[in-house]
Amino acid sequence: MISLQFSITLASFMMIIVQSSVSGNEIPMATTRIKTMLGDTALPVHPDDVSHPIGWKVQHLFFDRTLPIIASETVDKDFGTGAVKVTPAHDFYDYDLGERFSLDSVTILGEDGTIDCPVSRFND
Repeated sequence: MISLQFSITLASFMMIIVQSSVSGNEIPMATTRIKTMLGDTALPVHPDDVSHPIGWKVQHLFFDRTLPIIASETVDKDFGTGAVKVTPAHDFYDYDLGERFSLDSVTILGEDGTIDCPVSRFND
């Protein structure tokens, strides 16, 4: 089961609850860019953050793919939930993490600038 929890704060964060495909445990993750979730390929956490199981996987909310929980010292473990999302095709920071961890870069935009990423769960 995948659950979503949305909340709005002064920083305009969206709170997403993802579920581990290994244990079923829920992992909260915050983002300011909900629209890029279609291209997410991993969840980085700080290596010293023992609250997130590095090496486990979580189920993508919209696709039949899992996202590895990876360790990156660039994540601030004391900010927000300590778990972020990575969309390597989105920006330079995410692209760099994608290169370092050999993550896929998922293109979600068509040449005309519209979302071109079929999500079969919602096509019915």
